[in-house]
Amino acid sequence: MKYEVKREHFGDKFYKSGDTREADPVSVKHLVDKGVLVEYQEKKTVKTSKQVKSE
Repeated sequence: MKYEVKREHFGDKFYKSGDTREADPVSVKHLVDKGVLVEYQEKKTVKTSKQVKSE
């Protein structure tokens, strides 16, 4: 499962805030509980449509 790193920590390597980490949910449950990691969610791009003013 993918997680987003919210606070720097040393796991299998050093992770900085904003990094993405792949890990087993059972292995990192304590980090999720403490707010160090959160489940990674894909960034959705918002499509904007231009509106043309009619005169």
